[in-house]
Amino acid sequence: MILVAIFILLGINITSGLFDKAFAEESVYKCPSAKQFDIEAQLTCPENNDHFHCVPVLPDFNAVIRICKKPKWFVKGTFPVWSPKYKKITSVPCTSRRYQDYSYKSNNISVFKCSKAKRFCTEKGQTTLFRDHPTENNLCLCMDDYTFLKEPKNGTYCNEDVENCSYQKSETTTKSHFPKKETERASIIRNDEVESTENLEYTLHSTYIILIAVLLCITIVHYRPLARC
Repeated sequence: MILVAIFILLGINITSGLFDKAFAEESVYKCPSAKQFDIEAQLTCPENNDHFHCVPVLPDFNAVIRICKKPKWFVKGTFPVWSPKYKKITSVPCTSRRYQDYSYKSNNISVFKCSKAKRFCTEKGQTTLFRDHPTENNLCLCMDDYTFLKEPKNGTYCNEDVENCSYQKSETTTKSHFPKKETERASIIRNDEVESTENLEYTLHSTYIILIAVLLCITIVHYRPLARC
């Protein structure tokens, strides 16, 4: 009986070791494609397919893990990861080259390492307005001598996610891509400067009149003591 018990314990340890090894090997595989995801969920988590996850593993995200866990909701600007230290699914911010602009469930394969790549405006005549935020995409601006075919809603930059950002070389050498709002603001500033100058001239003119009146009054008092100002 003692020998049987020893063999049973050895068998359990060997099986446990094989399971741990298989689990470790599972964590280095790539995630299934979107088309294969549902099939993999049925095979990995037959009791509840919604619990199937394939997420990067901390700390370097080079490996992934397939695991059955109840999904969690996470905020935008992050993506789900597996923490070996705490044995749970958590989230981390997107890298500088990607962004996530909506909240999501941790079992959503489309948000793997954040769902969208940031735009880098590298075509001729374009320059990039970098937005260092994990929930927003970069924006495109026209360089000198280039203009948008249709003025963007903002007037300064164009957001390809919501509008047409086609552009062309300007016919003139002026900076025609400058926003209309900026031109109007400059006009307002110039008008304010003109009004300020006119007000200053009026103030100086009034001061001169008062000084002349005072001097005239002093002169009259000096030569005519009985006079009243």
